Amino acid sequence: MPGGSPPTVFVAQSQPWKAGGGAAVHAWAVIERLARRGFTVIAQGEAGPPGVEIVPFGRRGTLAAVRRADVLYIRVDGELNRERSTAYAWLRRPRPAVVWEVNATVAELSTFGRDPKEVARQQRKRTLLARGCDRAVVVSDELVSYARDALGISEVTVVENGAELPEEMPPPSATSPLERLGFVALWMGSGWFPWQAVDTAVETARVLETKDPDVTVAVVGSARPREVTAPPSALILGQARREEAAAHLRASAVALCLYHDTPWAPDGFYMSPVKLFEAWSAGVPVIATDLSSIRRIVRDGETGLLVADDPAAVADAIVRLKNDPGLRERLVDGGRKAVREHYNWDRTADQVAEVLRAAIAARRNR
Repeated sequence: MPGGSPPTVFVAQSQPWKAGGGAAVHAWAVIERLARRGFTVIAQGEAGPPGVEIVPFGRRGTLAAVRRADVLYIRVDGELNRERSTAYAWLRRPRPAVVWEVNATVAELSTFGRDPKEVARQQRKRTLLARGCDRAVVVSDELVSYARDALGISEVTVVENGAELPEEMPPPSATSPLERLGFVALWMGSGWFPWQAVDTAVETARVLETKDPDVTVAVVGSARPREVTAPPSALILGQARREEAAAHLRASAVALCLYHDTPWAPDGFYMSPVKLFEAWSAGVPVIATDLSSIRRIVRDGETGLLVADDPAAVADAIVRLKNDPGLRERLVDGGRKAVREHYNWDRTADQVAEVLRAAIAARRNR
């Protein structure tokens, strides 16, 4: 950053394109806004937002970006992959600052059937690499102790996810078959992740067959067919492009943000679910599972309804909303207000930019 030039950040994140949701949407939103805030942004992949320089994945592209960077901003999830970029920072003098965005623990791998010894080895490797990390951002309070105690990173900032502000969201160009149906409760996500409760959504449809057959439960995303057998009352739409998913969401009466707990995480459920904030932004009332990090985000009866991870409880909440348009309106207003005031990508990017600048300044003052 010599001579007052803008700071250069190398973002070792997910593929920087607008995918269906989650990590890729987060990456696109943050790096696009970092560029707007005066950073020179380098990211990996094939395409990215305007103003962001793209380099290829692999050792050559990574080394080239590290040589130019004042700070590395590295996404850390269940797999031990992107944080290996930290090792390249050790090769450069003066060394760039390193900030990790910690989204998950290594123990998450155990839910996919990984051998416990392999999981322990991965944790040891991550802890070693964390010695080269200056600061961390985490998506929830539940991950603070993991970053500090398990990884040894002392400077940790909670930066929750968000969505586009309601006024900035263009109407989706795609249309949805849900528009032709009546009262639709929509679940979106990836059932391949064990904590995403597509099975609860499908079983909720089965309960509603007798409780209120006028309700349709729609499932958008990938499911685990060997574990989920859908009744006729559940509409399985499969994976969708981002614009298609937005159309499905806006055609729905209720968004189901349903999860199973994370027993491998000592401090509890640690997600900051993008789909919840996108439902708020789109003006769709939310029913969410009553788990630790979600309990802090959703104010029961004001911005959403909190329910147990139980199909009967979810069905009761859906019927309650169907029969109470005033409650639906209050939840819509509360959700939109929450996005405007806090759960938006502008606030996320401002916090990330502040952490990156602080890491650069601290590294240069050493």
